[in-house]
Amino acid sequence: MSLKSIQMLKKIIFALLATLVMAGGILFYLGDKNNSGERNFLPLLRDKLFDEPKEPVNVIFCMTTLQMVIAEKIIEKYPNEKFYAVLISLDKNEKYDYYFQRLKSKAYRAYSFYYDGKDRWRNRNFFPIMLELKLKANLLPKVKSIYLSNIDSESIACFINTHPEAEVNTFDDGTKNLIENTSFTRDDVFYMKNKNQRRFFNIINDGLTITKVREKSQKHYTIFKELHNVMDNGKRKMVYLPLFNASKLKSNIIKKDTIKILLGTTEEEMKAISEKAVKHYGIKYTSRHPRQKYKLDGVEILESKLIIEDYILKEIEKNPNTQYEIYTFFSGAAITMKDFPNLNVYAIKPTSLPKDYFLNPVQKLYQQVGIQILEFKDK
Repeated sequence: MSLKSIQMLKKIIFALLATLVMAGGILFYLGDKNNSGERNFLPLLRDKLFDEPKEPVNVIFCMTTLQMVIAEKIIEKYPNEKFYAVLISLDKNEKYDYYFQRLKSKAYRAYSFYYDGKDRWRNRNFFPIMLELKLKANLLPKVKSIYLSNIDSESIACFINTHPEAEVNTFDDGTKNLIENTSFTRDDVFYMKNKNQRRFFNIINDGLTITKVREKSQKHYTIFKELHNVMDNGKRKMVYLPLFNASKLKSNIIKKDTIKILLGTTEEEMKAISEKAVKHYGIKYTSRHPRQKYKLDGVEILESKLIIEDYILKEIEKNPNTQYEIYTFFSGAAITMKDFPNLNVYAIKPTSLPKDYFLNPVQKLYQQVGIQILEFKDK
């Protein structure tokens, strides 16, 4: 059989598999009213059948808005290479849509996949999702390099195992990369709800673990300068990747106004504490976290499709005589913004929270970089 015939046979097999899974996906959707995600099946299949790039491509995975900004910077470093950008997200909102479209404009191809973070562990959702991701991984062209942040993601693992010869490079996921004893550092298997899910995952991914994914990483891009990164094992190449350029902005001595902004959190248990902090510090505005579901009372919401770093840079440029104050509990944005002109960053430390609460390791980082910590007696 000729090489051309073999390639055609492969394409026919892929088309049949795609049809089967797509049919299953329709049934899956009929019983899954909570998942309104984009499947993007047909574009992948079309590319595989009719428009597959001649040279290998890079695939870069994102799960948050910050990761999409980092992905843009990585793509810009390699202008002569083709990148497939894949967004696998638990959320779909204005911020995610804006940064995905921006990333899409810089990538050779871009695909998004949204699913409910809780519902995916129900058996009737888990198995179709894993099958679909596995098929999508096979529909990709030959992969040269895979870039990812979430080494603990079972979804991304489906792609890594499908392309074992691809070089793996990693990049930061905020302050999670600066704190020991997180899911990034554990020597563990991927989280599964039950034995059947784990058994199925291991079958389709050859028993891939977080440890194996971490060990595959040859290069790591970090947005935090001169801070120890959990991915720095002394052997892996570490590359500093600055994200936000405030060099064109100048600090103005004359300040006519002060604007105070509280950075929101995804943790709903922080709602009452946040509302007390807003009142105590006289904060007028809050910037909601891209994955924040609840609203705060007694404070105005900054309605913007931009993440806080991009938003503040634009505001400083527009209002050079305004002093901005950022208040946060544990946001990594505090570190990336701390050197912006006309901006002061404060970390709030509520006394009501237990000593082992998860914000404590982040606030140790704040001390290292010189961010002032305000002890807040909220009880």
